[in-house]
Parts: sequence; C-alpha cells; structure tokens
Amino acid sequence: LIAAVPFEAAIAGLLPLSVRFFIDRVVGAGNQSGLTLALAFLGTGILLALGAGFLRDLLSPRFLSGFLMALRQRMFQRVQRLPLLSHSTPVHSGALPATDRSSAVVERFSGDTALIENAASRALPVFVVPVVRAILCTGVIFWLEWRAGLMALLLWPWILLAPSSAAARAARNREVVAEEEKHLLGIVKESMAAQLFIRAFSLEQLRLAGFRKRNQTLSREAARSRTFPALLETFASGGVLCILVAVAALNGWIASAADTTLSGGSIAAIQLLAIAVANALFSVNDYLPALAAGRAAKGRIDETLDESADVVDAAGAKILPSLQSEIGFSGVKFSYAPAAEPVTWQIAGITARIPKGTYVAFVGPSGCGKSTLLKLLLRFHDPAEGTVSIDGHSLKSVTQTSLRSRIGVVFQENPIFNAPIRENIRMARPDASEEAVTEAAQVA
Repeated sequence: LIAAVPFEAAIAGLLPLSVRFFIDRVVGAGNQSGLTLALAFLGTGILLALGAGFLRDLLSPRFLSGFLMALRQRMFQRVQRLPLLSHSTPVHSGALPATDRSSAVVERFSGDTALIENAASRALPVFVVPVVRAILCTGVIFWLEWRAGLMALLLWPWILLAPSSAAARAARNREVVAEEEKHLLGIVKESMAAQLFIRAFSLEQLRLAGFRKRNQTLSREAARSRTFPALLETFASGGVLCILVAVAALNGWIASAADTTLSGGSIAAIQLLAIAVANALFSVNDYLPALAAGRAAKGRIDETLDESADVVDAAGAKILPSLQSEIGFSGVKFSYAPAAEPVTWQIAGITARIPKGTYVAFVGPSGCGKSTLLKLLLRFHDPAEGTVSIDGHSLKSVTQTSLRSRIGVVFQENPIFNAPIRENIRMARPDASEEAVTEAAQVA
C-alpha cells in the first residue's frame, strides 16, 4: 500500500518535466520522433500512477476496516476492565450517574471512533501522497534552478506554519461555540421537561426571552469563529499567489541574463512545479484539522477507558474451593466516597458469620448498605477495613473468576441481552443442552 505512494506522487513532477521536453526538444527543434517518445514515456507514467491509485483504493478500505475492527475490539476489552463505578453508581457516591458514564463510553465508540476513521481514511490520499508530491516537486525545482527552488521553498512555511500558528485560537473559538450550543440545548431540554410547570405559571414569554438572549450569543460567537478562519485562508491564498508571481519574476530575470542557461521549457516547468507544490501543501493544510480531531478523539478514548481496575487479583491468587463451613464478615468498613472527600461509611464495622446451610436476610431502608454487602461478597469492591472471607480464605487471596463461579446471584433487575431468548437462558452455561434450556424456561 505504501509502495504505491511514490508512483502517485511522481506524476506531479513528470507532467512539468514533459512540458519542458516538449518546449525545448520538440517545439523548438521540430523533433517529431522525440514527440512520440515523450508521449509514450508520459503515457506509461500516467498508467503507472493510475494503477498505483487503483491499488490504493482497492487495499485501503480493507486495511482501514481491519484497523477499526482491532481498535473497537481493544476498546471493548478495556471496557470490561473499567472500575464498577463506571457502570453503576451507588447511593451517595458523588460519582457521575450511570447514564452519564454509559453515554460517555458509547460516545467513544460512536462519535470519537468516527473522527478517527475520518482521519485514517483521508491520511493517505490527502496527506501522505501530497507531502511526498510536495517534497518531490520542490527537489525537482532545485535541480532545475536552485534560486527558484529557494523562492519556492517559502511556500512550505507560508501554507503550513501560518495557519497552524493560529490553530489554538481557532480551537478556543470552537470550544466557546460548543459551550454556547450546550447552553441553548439545555434550555430546550428544560422547556420540554417542564411544559406543565411553564404553562401553569404562564412562563412562556420569560422562557422565550431567555432563549432569545442565548440564541443571540451563540449567533455572535459562531460568526466570530467563522470569520477568523476565512480571513486566514484568504491571507494564505494571497501569500501563495505572491510567491508564485515572485517565482515567475525570478525566472524571467534569470532567463534575461546574458549568460543564462535556463531554457523556456525550464521556466514553464518550474512554474508548474511551484503550483503543484502549493496545491499539495494546501491539501495537507486542509487535512490538519481532521488529524487534530482524530488525535483529540484518541485522547478522549484513553481518558475514558484507561481507568485502572479498582479490584485486581493478587499475585499468586488461588482457586477458591467449594463452600465447606461459613461466610465471614470481620470488622468490615466501606465507603463509596473518593479518597479526597470526607468519609461517609456505607458500611461501618460489620461483623457476621453465615454458616453453611443457613438463610440470612439483610433488612433496612434504601441506601443502608444491603446491596453493598452483596457487592463486597462478589468482590466488586474491596472493603476499606476488615476482611470478607469464605471458609477462612480472604477474598483478596483467591481469583475473582473462581469466587464468582461459586456464587449464584439474583439481582433486583436483570438485563436481557440483544440475542435470542435461548441464548439469554444459555448465557451462564454456553454448553447447556437444548433439553436443559427448555426445562429452565418451563421452570421460570
């Protein structure tokens, strides 16, 4: 795939050199055989470039699909290792609601993955190939006339550095617009959710006035954010035209010198090459925002999904045997509050023995710690103080997989996965027979 890039880029230098040959060797000398040879050479080059482009178009979608598939797979593997608080939020935890956490993770898989896909899909045709083309054409200009090459070299910083130097300001403007849009959408959501209240107290005009003010602010900031990039683009385009005119003037001055060796064909080729360099660099400059958006999306993915698991197996953790005598809680304390905040214990100093073969019910008001005790027993969390054990084995000393394989749990709410009912029933035992699945359905 990468090997096709030089062939695509070479055509940009081949055409101006062909023009040079036509002017100097064919038109000027009346060389008909040279015309045939040049056309054959040019045609061969075009066919090679088209073939390379066809190969790129054939292989790029497969490569991109494989890349995105591997990226999504790695992301989903990381989701499985996220701390439990990223999936559900206990009472009084102070953490983000579970819906907000879930929305953030889903956004990483949808919006942010789409931004990475956009950057990756455009990288080869609008970034890599143009960069190689600009380097090649600049080198050919230097080969033809080094002074014209120095002048053409000004195109690089003018097109690439001038806009990128103002990228930070443009990004700040976009952030302001995004924030204003968020406020505007917030007013819409509030109004939709509070329709009864608004109409009962005749607040329609008040809400309209608030929306009008926020809408005007958004319009003003949006206009400002669009004006600056437009002026910058005009500035860059005007500068490029000035440089191209300067290259032409320099060529004319060199050609008018008495001892010049610069031919008319070389002058035309240099001018065409300079235009090719400018066009290639403009393509690169247009791609830079997509590249920045893709990098920012990758950063958000890492920030959201790189949380360390709050419960991990200890080095040398053992397989938990079947229950023999009892489950024990010894001086257990636990809090959902972050370490930097004052401790509010959900469970404070619980000590209990639950012998094998007995039934135990934990009764209390909402938020008193009933579900938390179950989560500690399943080792979704570790206690801040004290020990949870089975037959004297601290849960921290055994593997999580072996612990949970010994426990059957019925939650207050159970999910139905997006799969046939048969597969939902078979979820915990994928190898269950059809008869066992039918029997379980009948019992339920």
